Amino acid sequence: MTIEIKGTVKVLNLTEQVTDKFAKKEVVVTIDQDSKYPQDISIQAINDKISLLDSVEVGDSVTIVANLNGRESKGRYYNSLTIFKLNVDKF
Repeated sequence: MTIEIKGTVKVLNLTEQVTDKFAKKEVVVTIDQDSKYPQDISIQAINDKISLLDSVEVGDSVTIVANLNGRESKGRYYNSLTIFKLNVDKF
């Protein structure tokens, strides 16, 4: 399932090389900034999608299309958002 997220980049972490074949980079995007309760959403880029974040800076307005994934492990459930497409919105 894909989801579109529009917001402002709050945090842009360094790339983490997990194994020889797996790297990831996390970006935190603030959505609903004008509401009483803005939300900070953590989204990760994996392997070849990390390059989509090369031109992104903290404070940029972005539109991200992400894959929403869920899984179970040892009776606990986890969700993740993984970047599929990213656009820096120019105003």
